[in-house]
Amino acid sequence: SFARDLRQLATHFVTIEQIRLLGGEPLLHPTPEAFVDVAHAVFPDSDLRIVTNGTLLKSMRNSFWEACRRANVTLDFSMYPIMEKARTQLEELCAREGVQ
Repeated sequence: SFARDLRQLATHFVTIEQIRLLGGEPLLHPTPEAFVDVAHAVFPDSDLRIVTNGTLLKSMRNSFWEACRRANVTLDFSMYPIMEKARTQLEELCAREGVQ
């Protein structure tokens, strides 16, 4: 499991500078906030980032945004040409939710 793997890493490393959740579209997972919570619990000082194309951000539950705020997550947008026009809206949504 993700939690087991991170705990195993923690036995070898005091901290990890940056953790990026990516691959496919991480927001397709039914509970992406669970990954955020685990990563932050195991490596609380890491720079935690989610790489997303942003298409699902408007539909994310409050629990996702709360987890992102707790863990000080940064959302990195992998911009596809069709999403380039929406970038400003996505950045504004993140700002309203208190997430970088």
